[in-house]
Amino acid sequence: MGNSDSVAGFIVVNRNSQHIAQSNLSKFRRDCAMKVNAVRKWYIDEMEVMKDETMRKDEIKKDMWRGFIVVNRNSQHIAQSNLSKLHRDCAMKVKAVRKEYNDEMEVVKDETMRKDEIKKDMWRVEGEDREVAREEFRKNA
Repeated sequence: MGNSDSVAGFIVVNRNSQHIAQSNLSKFRRDCAMKVNAVRKWYIDEMEVMKDETMRKDEIKKDMWRGFIVVNRNSQHIAQSNLSKLHRDCAMKVKAVRKEYNDEMEVVKDETMRKDEIKKDMWRVEGEDREVAREEFRKNA
């Protein structure tokens, strides 16, 4: 009875460790998604502002208007590059968290195997002790 309780307790610890690692990964993904959404919102707002500026600047001389378009293209390029950098950073961080999670699961698996082997050895020794006790009982009876 004691062995099954400790084994059951060990399984709960493994499930808790796995659950904690999965919840940490989920939190990290949510944080990255929120950052990406914030940058997207900023990008959309920036594009709307640039559109309004373009409409306003249409009344200005043609050569100034062309210079403004170049500025708009540069701003758009900067926003797109910032968004792609954020995507890359988040992807690298998620990869690192996944690797850490896999490493933790390997440790848990190794620990489970080690405890199972110890339990099997304990049962084998108990069985041998019972067998010796039976033999002594038979000799004495």
